Amino acid sequence: MNSNYQKTLNFLEEIDSLKSIERKGYLKDHSRHDNPAEHTWHMMIMIVLHKFLTNEEFDLEKTLIMTLFHDVHEIYSGDVARYDEKSREARKQQEKVDAQKLFSMLPLPLADKVYEYWLEFEENKTPEARLANHFDYLQGFSQSYFARGKSWKEMGITKEKTKEYTTPIIEENSDLAKFIDVLYDEIDKKKLLS
Repeated sequence: MNSNYQKTLNFLEEIDSLKSIERKGYLKDHSRHDNPAEHTWHMMIMIVLHKFLTNEEFDLEKTLIMTLFHDVHEIYSGDVARYDEKSREARKQQEKVDAQKLFSMLPLPLADKVYEYWLEFEENKTPEARLANHFDYLQGFSQSYFARGKSWKEMGITKEKTKEYTTPIIEENSDLAKFIDVLYDEIDKKKLLS
């Protein structure tokens, strides 16, 4: 038996748990909360569409790989709402430990390579990491819109609170600013945020 493939199979089985982790957002039909696997899938589609719609120069493959692995550590520690800054900051170190634990299941040097992508996303310094992080927020923001603001209402989120996150994106990326403007127009029409 090839131990590299056995380790990879074990890792794949372990990350299957991601489908069972609840996020704070809801599906469009409100039937249940979404999960990090669905969030990641949706982010990846958004990134590919962004690449096709714009002339923005970035490494699509690298951005998608970072996105693919950015939340897998949540199988151990669960998801924290974007707007819960205190809990998010307190968990930073634990998330790193969880990521190292998870990726160590993979054979070397693959484990190190995947961890480097995860860490690049977390450090948020490269153009690809910045873009992936923008879409990490925008996917959840869009999902809240698709679910007609149900999670915003439950958490008492205001339009001003969301602008703490969207304003830096608007200032950094003019193409994403256009997308955010469309979202806010629709949100305002439907009176989803106060």
